[in-house]
Amino acid sequence: INYFVLILIGTTFQPNSNSYVNPDHLNYFRFAGQILGLALNHRQLVNIYFTRSFYKHILGIPVNYQDVASIDPEYAKNLQWILDNDISDLGLELTFSVETDVFGAMEEVPLKPGGGSILVTQNNKVST
Repeated sequence: INYFVLILIGTTFQPNSNSYVNPDHLNYFRFAGQILGLALNHRQLVNIYFTRSFYKHILGIPVNYQDVASIDPEYAKNLQWILDNDISDLGLELTFSVETDVFGAMEEVPLKPGGGSILVTQNNKVST
Protein backbone atom coordinates (compact mmCIF):
# COMPACT_ATOMS: atom_id res chain seq x y z
CA ILE A 1 0.00 0.00 0.00
CA ASN A 2 1.23 3.48 -0.84
CA TYR A 3 1.37 5.41 2.44
CA PHE A 4 2.04 8.73 0.77
CA VAL A 5 0.13 10.29 -2.09
CA LEU A 6 2.17 11.92 -4.83
CA ILE A 7 0.65 15.24 -5.78
CA LEU A 8 1.89 15.98 -9.28
CA ILE A 9 1.77 19.75 -8.90
CA GLY A 10 5.39 20.54 -8.05
CA THR A 11 6.01 16.95 -6.85
CA THR A 12 4.81 17.26 -3.27
CA PHE A 13 3.80 14.53 -0.86
CA GLN A 14 1.18 14.19 1.85
CA PRO A 15 0.08 11.23 3.97
CA ASN A 16 -2.54 9.03 2.37
CA SER A 17 -5.80 9.37 4.31
CA ASN A 18 -6.54 5.70 3.61
CA SER A 19 -3.34 4.39 5.22
CA TYR A 20 -5.32 3.38 8.32
CA VAL A 21 -6.26 0.11 6.61
CA ASN A 22 -2.85 -1.23 7.64
CA PRO A 23 -2.85 -1.57 11.44
CA ASP A 24 0.90 -0.86 11.46
CA HIS A 25 0.69 2.38 9.43
CA LEU A 26 1.72 4.68 12.30
CA ASN A 27 4.97 2.71 12.69
CA TYR A 28 5.72 3.30 8.99
CA PHE A 29 5.14 7.04 9.42
CA ARG A 30 7.30 7.05 12.54
CA PHE A 31 10.08 5.22 10.68
CA ALA A 32 9.91 7.61 7.71
CA GLY A 33 10.08 10.56 10.12
CA GLN A 34 13.09 9.08 11.89
CA ILE A 35 14.91 8.53 8.58
CA LEU A 36 14.19 12.12 7.50
CA GLY A 37 15.25 13.42 10.91
CA LEU A 38 18.48 11.40 10.79
CA ALA A 39 19.28 12.71 7.31
CA LEU A 40 18.66 16.30 8.39
CA ASN A 41 20.66 15.80 11.58
CA HIS A 42 23.61 14.67 9.43
CA ARG A 43 23.15 17.72 7.20
CA GLN A 44 22.07 15.71 4.17
CA LEU A 45 19.98 17.41 1.52
CA VAL A 46 16.62 15.67 1.33
CA ASN A 47 14.86 16.42 -1.95
CA ILE A 48 11.34 15.85 -0.60
CA TYR A 49 8.56 18.41 -0.49
CA PHE A 50 5.33 18.09 1.44
CA THR A 51 2.07 19.96 0.91
CA ARG A 52 1.58 23.22 2.76
CA SER A 53 -1.23 21.71 4.83
CA PHE A 54 1.05 18.86 5.96
CA TYR A 55 3.79 21.30 7.02
CA LYS A 56 1.21 23.34 8.94
CA HIS A 57 -0.09 20.20 10.65
CA ILE A 58 3.46 19.24 11.71
CA LEU A 59 4.02 22.75 13.12
CA GLY A 60 0.64 22.86 14.88
CA ILE A 61 -0.61 25.76 12.73
CA PRO A 62 -4.33 25.65 11.85
CA VAL A 63 -5.03 24.62 8.25
CA ASN A 64 -7.51 26.69 6.24
CA TYR A 65 -9.25 26.43 2.87
CA GLN A 66 -6.54 28.52 1.17
CA ASP A 67 -4.04 25.71 1.77
CA VAL A 68 -5.96 23.69 -0.83
CA ALA A 69 -4.45 25.96 -3.49
CA SER A 70 -1.09 24.18 -3.24
CA ILE A 71 -2.81 20.87 -4.08
CA ASP A 72 -5.70 21.88 -6.37
CA PRO A 73 -5.65 25.53 -7.52
CA GLU A 74 -8.94 25.22 -9.44
CA TYR A 75 -10.79 23.84 -6.39
CA ALA A 76 -9.37 26.65 -4.23
CA LYS A 77 -10.48 29.19 -6.85
CA ASN A 78 -14.03 27.77 -6.74
CA LEU A 79 -14.10 27.90 -2.93
CA GLN A 80 -12.99 31.54 -3.05
CA TRP A 81 -15.71 32.32 -5.61
CA ILE A 82 -18.36 30.85 -3.27
CA LEU A 83 -17.08 33.07 -0.44
CA ASP A 84 -16.94 36.20 -2.60
CA ASN A 85 -20.36 35.87 -4.24
CA ASP A 86 -23.99 35.56 -3.19
CA ILE A 87 -24.98 31.90 -3.52
CA SER A 88 -28.61 32.29 -2.39
CA ASP A 89 -30.29 31.70 -5.76
CA LEU A 90 -27.80 29.34 -7.41
CA GLY A 91 -29.33 26.06 -6.21
CA LEU A 92 -25.95 24.49 -5.50
CA GLU A 93 -27.26 22.38 -2.61
CA LEU A 94 -23.81 22.19 -1.02
CA THR A 95 -23.37 20.70 2.43
CA PHE A 96 -20.55 20.88 4.97
CA SER A 97 -19.17 17.57 3.73
CA VAL A 98 -16.92 16.30 0.98
CA GLU A 99 -17.03 13.14 -1.11
CA THR A 100 -13.78 11.18 -1.30
CA ASP A 101 -12.69 8.00 -3.04
CA VAL A 102 -11.91 5.22 -0.55
CA PHE A 103 -10.56 2.24 -2.49
CA GLY A 104 -12.96 2.76 -5.40
CA ALA A 105 -16.06 3.59 -3.35
CA MET A 106 -17.22 7.17 -2.89
CA GLU A 107 -17.63 8.06 0.77
CA GLU A 108 -19.08 11.25 2.31
CA VAL A 109 -16.89 12.81 5.01
CA PRO A 110 -18.44 15.56 7.18
CA LEU A 111 -16.33 18.70 7.55
CA LYS A 112 -18.02 19.44 10.88
CA PRO A 113 -20.33 17.39 13.12
CA GLY A 114 -23.51 16.65 11.16
CA GLY A 115 -22.07 18.47 8.14
CA GLY A 116 -23.70 16.15 5.64
CA SER A 117 -27.14 17.36 6.65
CA ILE A 118 -26.35 21.10 6.94
CA LEU A 119 -26.91 23.05 3.71
CA VAL A 120 -24.42 25.81 2.92
CA THR A 121 -26.25 29.14 2.77
CA GLN A 122 -25.27 32.74 2.33
CA ASN A 123 -25.52 33.18 6.12
CA ASN A 124 -23.46 30.16 7.21
CA LYS A 125 -20.89 29.78 4.40
CA VAL A 126 -18.19 31.47 6.50
CA SER A 127 -18.85 29.44 9.66
CA THR A 128 -16.06 27.40 11.17
